[in-house]
Amino acid sequence: IPYLLGDSYHCDSHVLVKNMMQPDPLTVSPSSTVLELAQMMATNKPKIYPVVKHDILVGVVKRGQVMAALNQQLKHCRVA
Repeated sequence: IPYLLGDSYHCDSHVLVKNMMQPDPLTVSPSSTVLELAQMMATNKPKIYPVVKHDILVGVVKRGQVMAALNQQLKHCRVA
């Protein structure tokens, strides 16, 4: 990104964020389970999901966090 940023700065790019954003982002609620989110991630492309409560952004969850939680759960199941 630093190299592209430098080149874009000198070219004075006028691309706006609104032209790149997904207008209807996929979101989850804080009460969604990790399994539900993992199933969404398995069929959809986003690697980061906004967490929304009452139409207010309260956080984000990354694919790596979901994978770590699932891995931890699998370890727990194997021990039991």
